[in-house]
Amino acid sequence: MLPLGPILRVTCHISPGDPFSTDRWRRQFSPLSPCTQRPLSAPRGRTERRGRELPPITSARVLRHPRPLEAGTVRPRDAGAPGLLRGTLRLPRGTSARFLATAQARTAYPPVRYASGDTVTTSASAIPRSFGMALPHGASETSGDVSSIQTGLSSAPIGSDLRAAAAPAPVTSTSAPDVGERLMELKRALEHRSCNALCPYDADAWERLLHVHNLFEKYPHLPQGFRTGFNAGIPPISVTNTPDNGPSINIYPHAYLDIIEKEFRSGRYVGPVSRDEVEAIIGPFQSSPLSLVPKPGKPDKFRAVNYHIDSDLFPCTWGTFPTVCTTIWHLPSDSQASIRDVAEAYRSIPIEPSQWPGLVVKLRDGDSFAINTNDNFGLASAGGVYGLVSDAGADIFRAEGIGPISKWVDDHIFFRIPRIAIPEYNARRARWRTVLADDGGRLQDRSRFWYKGDTMPSGLPMEFDEDLSFPVRDLSSDSPRSALDAEYAYASTDIDRVSDILGIPWEPTKTVEFAFHAQYLGLVWDLQDRSVSLPSAKKAKYLGAIQEWEAQRMHTQEATQKLYCGVS
Repeated sequence: MLPLGPILRVTCHISPGDPFSTDRWRRQFSPLSPCTQRPLSAPRGRTERRGRELPPITSARVLRHPRPLEAGTVRPRDAGAPGLLRGTLRLPRGTSARFLATAQARTAYPPVRYASGDTVTTSASAIPRSFGMALPHGASETSGDVSSIQTGLSSAPIGSDLRAAAAPAPVTSTSAPDVGERLMELKRALEHRSCNALCPYDADAWERLLHVHNLFEKYPHLPQGFRTGFNAGIPPISVTNTPDNGPSINIYPHAYLDIIEKEFRSGRYVGPVSRDEVEAIIGPFQSSPLSLVPKPGKPDKFRAVNYHIDSDLFPCTWGTFPTVCTTIWHLPSDSQASIRDVAEAYRSIPIEPSQWPGLVVKLRDGDSFAINTNDNFGLASAGGVYGLVSDAGADIFRAEGIGPISKWVDDHIFFRIPRIAIPEYNARRARWRTVLADDGGRLQDRSRFWYKGDTMPSGLPMEFDEDLSFPVRDLSSDSPRSALDAEYAYASTDIDRVSDILGIPWEPTKTVEFAFHAQYLGLVWDLQDRSVSLPSAKKAKYLGAIQEWEAQRMHTQEATQKLYCGVS
């Protein structure tokens, strides 16, 4: 166990607020969090949006392209192969039937190198379903380049609560009108999605609270992003590129099928569709190699390999080790902390339609793809795109009097102080706010926004992840609460109240209620004695690695590097 004061000085010297070195360490050791639970229920008197009945696709507002789909011809595939379609649509040359034809201009850009990743898995016993239908229960796995996923369409998922129609009979022959009808139904679904993004957040509530708290100028594009999608920095693509997926998706077929099934069921994947169909709908596209790697210490949990693009263009705040040290060191006595984790944080963020061509996913079975409409863990800008949302959410909590708050992507740590300490603590924050403004206000280091405070004895500055504009408020009389909660500025019910209004989908299984100890950034923080230590499981892991090392007389360079990286 180490006291926060010395650690603050040493850590700032070694890693002065660099979120990337900590990020690599965190990804290596932190558990992968699947979301299988419903978000918190809506507040009293408010309809829960996640349970509403969705309108059929025929009632959706259709944005008709100025150049409608013309009659096409069919190029037969292998008649003996049970595939997506027995024929693949071919449009006449010169025909532009893409509903993204205007949004994605045919500018001569190079293909995006890597722009797609994946998300966590669900239970292997789940029944796969695809866009607008249900997969046959118990569908056998296929070998080679043949898809076991049928693709007849009888409805289209357009909301957060998806109700798939029953699967039609397998297609045995496909005429040009049939293929054209299927393609038009896919286009209508995506046209509806383009102006009705798949998103758990209440855009109207965010817009209202941003205006109420004078935050709209800081986040002017946020509400519209919830409605029609966010910019992820993916440029237009002029040439289709579909590199092969990694071999691991065949090594771990059940994990792969779980991932794909979950994405189709949620409506974030649209398809399956052939290459020709994708190009007919959204134009040239780029898929990224999909690979699965086992998560250490998490049996049967897999994630996609993370690829990188320029994340510096998508900065946000990060609750780094030095930042949390600064916060805890200056908290009043008897303060407490609570942990909240946003469910499927990246996947809850819609991406604007013009960038869907850079998010297409190549499926395992031959000429089969899925059009992905939401943010990816594998997209390097994903942290910043989601970070914009979490920054705004944290600011709204602060404006409501809830704080201090820090966050690392989807992991949030809420601190609360005793009511008796509110005046003195707010006075200290007011003084710090003046220092932050004098030192330049919000600063940017790579993809991190931060604020520079007083200089410490080590010669390094205090680091903050907010501008301290909003004071902590006494919310103890806002709603009934326990005697213990009544001693503090706010309680979990106050977090829930704001979260329900905004539609923030916390993962219930990851919530840790207020206490004097909290695990954040993979470390245990003791707010009473202001110290930080490793969790018991990590201590045992590192000691075991050292003991195994000491039991051998000779070691390779690779083993030495592995040990050093594992315990440093």
